[in-house]
Amino acid sequence: MNNNFVKYFIAVSEEGNMTLASKRLNITQPALSKAIKCLEDDLNTKLFIRSNNRIYLTEEGNYFLNKAKKLAALSDELETEMRSQSMPQKYDIYIGTGEAFPIQELSDCIMNMRISYPNLCFHLFTGSGSDITRKIDNGQLDFGICGVTKEITGYDHFELPFCEKWGLYVQKDLSICSRQGITPEDIAKLPLILPERAGLHSIIEDWSGYLYEELNVIATYNLFANVDFLVQSKIACILSVYGTAIRANNPNIKFLPLIPSVYYKPYLIWKKDVPMKKIAARFLAELKKSCEKYK
Repeated sequence: MNNNFVKYFIAVSEEGNMTLASKRLNITQPALSKAIKCLEDDLNTKLFIRSNNRIYLTEEGNYFLNKAKKLAALSDELETEMRSQSMPQKYDIYIGTGEAFPIQELSDCIMNMRISYPNLCFHLFTGSGSDITRKIDNGQLDFGICGVTKEITGYDHFELPFCEKWGLYVQKDLSICSRQGITPEDIAKLPLILPERAGLHSIIEDWSGYLYEELNVIATYNLFANVDFLVQSKIACILSVYGTAIRANNPNIKFLPLIPSVYYKPYLIWKKDVPMKKIAARFLAELKKSCEKYK
């Protein structure tokens, strides 16, 4: 039984007229009449009673119409599903990071994922730790990258096998730039800009010890790009991790590591006790595999 003939039958039944049905189907009336005749022959059943300009369904025709509509709907549904499966599927992964996170180290993972999924698009969001965790909670990010213990609490996480060093960004013309590093005693004498996140303040407090209360803090920031002009203008120095100004490609700013050294340890985090979409799970597995070579 020809599936197109079944659809022709439905159109003739609904129009009640061969001429109107042929216009609706965009075929000639003789071709439509021939198709209906072939369908009746295949079924060995008379489906229509022809009377003047009107066509009426027989009892068998009414029964067949009910089944034919179900068959046509199923056929259309199957065709749509098969077409969609043959088309390349698009995928999206949303990741939130801080400015200094070494996203370059993710390049192998991103490249491998793109080979396996050519239609995969990575959406990278830069923000503070609180921005990132809020977006994860709201379902706007699949993953976030954070380095403060408080921020990974309550989330599933994976420790990334690299870290960034804390230090002070200063204008290159300042005399302090001749040093190889900076101590708590040195930093206590300078106008400072600190990260606004309380979790990062505790790291600075642990490093500077009793001198923490004596620090001359003139501003705080959530993104380095908002305050680097203050360093260039020699108004203040910025405490941050290595990579923020370097990635901004600012030749007028120098990074002096803290002495003793302090490191920022990043973690990949995601929402706990929530099923992960398949492409995100595949990314996580690929990232863990890529990170093996850094251990």
